[in-house]
Amino acid sequence: MTTVGYFVIGLLLFIFGMAAATMFTTSRLSHKISRQRFSLVERVIIGGILVGTVGMFQPWAIGFYSYGFVVLGITTLAYVVWSHVMPRSASESEAEPGALAAFRLFPEAQDEG
Repeated sequence: MTTVGYFVIGLLLFIFGMAAATMFTTSRLSHKISRQRFSLVERVIIGGILVGTVGMFQPWAIGFYSYGFVVLGITTLAYVVWSHVMPRSASESEAEPGALAAFRLFPEAQDEG
């Protein structure tokens, strides 16, 4: 098998692996995790993305570049998976899909409805 064949197989395994990890995490945690814990995990992941970015672009030590690259890669993949998880909400059962996002964008709409 050629190098291109190994690359294609590896790429497909990665894509299907990420899809499986996303489906597994979503099925286990969606609508079961509190909004506070969801927000905390999301902030930690975003902080990791920032730390990884700073580690990659700092000019002082090559070792920080290596760690920054790994941290950025792992936290970016974690954010992709975590962005599919939905936190539990008190008004979730009575709201229509997308209504929570509209209330967050337009708080005055909460008073009307």
